[in-house]
Amino acid sequence: MTEPFIKYIKSEASEFLHSKPIANHVLLIIAYRARRTHHKQNGLSPGQCYMGDHLTIGITRQQYRTAISNLQKWQYITIKATTRGTVATLCNPDAWDININNQPSNQPDINHQPNQSPTIDQPSTQPLTKNDKKETMKECKNLKDSVFFTEFWSVYPGPRKRDKPKAKALFNKQNQSTQELIINHIKHRSLNDPQWLKDNGNFIPGPVPFLNQNGWTDEYRVNELSRFDAKTQKSVGALQEFVNG
Repeated sequence: MTEPFIKYIKSEASEFLHSKPIANHVLLIIAYRARRTHHKQNGLSPGQCYMGDHLTIGITRQQYRTAISNLQKWQYITIKATTRGTVATLCNPDAWDININNQPSNQPDINHQPNQSPTIDQPSTQPLTKNDKKETMKECKNLKDSVFFTEFWSVYPGPRKRDKPKAKALFNKQNQSTQELIINHIKHRSLNDPQWLKDNGNFIPGPVPFLNQNGWTDEYRVNELSRFDAKTQKSVGALQEFVNG
């Protein structure tokens, strides 16, 4: 009987992870535990497993949190909290390929979670279909969209910050590289654009107009006070306005 296996892929992704041993270790654990088939009892889908037991895998809580955060940022995994525990979904097989499409329906699953009951650990005999992979990848995309938009919404400044559903729809139309560009633009501009810094942000457009007008492509004059923190910039700016009348 052929045992399930994990394939290590020699690629740019795996080469990058060589310099990130803790993150690579956590990713390997996720690949090792990941389901190959649906599990009716615990609701896990192919490519998913339970995580959170940092001591079991030999790292500290902080190392675990940092690794999970980075693996999400690098788009190897997504994370979702459930009533049963934290579910990790493997989204990128460029370093560790779990071969879920080649898993025979009668093979045991190597997913392992400490303190789970034997009943929960019993594998499903339901074979993986093409729709299974589509649904898993769709879930990954939805979670990624949510993560990137949440960061965008949290860093967007100004009193006109409204119409979140429409802003989310516009933001998610952009590809990932553009989304990252938008977020970095907002972070930098909110600290350096004099127009955005004055009058308590009254000159900052709302997120919807900003996205509609491709505001992240705008050029702006860098604030001369950018070397100071935001509080100091605000104080000096108010003093300058008072002096200039």
